[in-house]
Amino acid sequence: CAFLSVGWANRLAQTPQLRNITAALDDVADMPRQTCVSLDDSAEVKSCVFGEPGSSMNVVLFGDSHAIQWTTALRRVSEENGWRITTFLKSGCPATDVNPPGSSPRFAANCAAWRAEAQRRIVALRPSSVIVASATLRVDRGISLEHWQQGTRRTFASLSGAHLTVVALRDTPSPVFDVPACLARSARHAWYGGGDCAMEKAAVLNPAIFAAEKSAAVGLPGVHFIDMTDLICGETVCPAQVNGEVVYRDDSHITGNFGASLKTALAARLWQAVEGD
Repeated sequence: CAFLSVGWANRLAQTPQLRNITAALDDVADMPRQTCVSLDDSAEVKSCVFGEPGSSMNVVLFGDSHAIQWTTALRRVSEENGWRITTFLKSGCPATDVNPPGSSPRFAANCAAWRAEAQRRIVALRPSSVIVASATLRVDRGISLEHWQQGTRRTFASLSGAHLTVVALRDTPSPVFDVPACLARSARHAWYGGGDCAMEKAAVLNPAIFAAEKSAAVGLPGVHFIDMTDLICGETVCPAQVNGEVVYRDDSHITGNFGASLKTALAARLWQAVEGD
């Protein structure tokens, strides 16, 4: 009986639907993370360049794992359009000038040191624009909206004050469960109540956070915003899969491939945001 169960599980795992779900688990970003991402509690600043090194369209991506999730999309944009993409990324350390909620004193200190040095290097590069992206899933739970707004303004002011164009990416909706796990259960068990694992938009997106970030930019020149939510969610629901692509690789991050499916819109919105500067 156990042998038959294992055989059935193996056959199930090879179905196209479950292969797609399993692949999503490791779909972080199309880049060498050990080389390009500052990991653990190190303050070391790592940087990678993708696309055309000599391009006049030189875009910096700056932030934590919620910036990393857009790397595949931006790398493909750079290859298709002849842009240069330079990354400054640290897992768990937001571009917003706050201590990550729940972090150890050592991690918080190294995060602050990493952020300050990354900003110094970004300013020295004089890029066409700086895309700033940070995870907000603990805002209004582990950190107050006011504290987040103040930290956001400090980051914006540091870059805007150096006469750089800043493009802040609204954070992606934050699921309340592990999306691939839900999809796998639904694929294996017809009785599973999760169905298509879609999420109520109101439960996974807090408009007050984006409003606080916009308020943080008031009076600062050259700060723009991009909101990709309309391509991730519908009017009231955020699906777990869009056009066959699994949207999330866990309970927080979109998959690299789903992000890449939005590359054309992301490039167009980035260009539209900065064309006036």
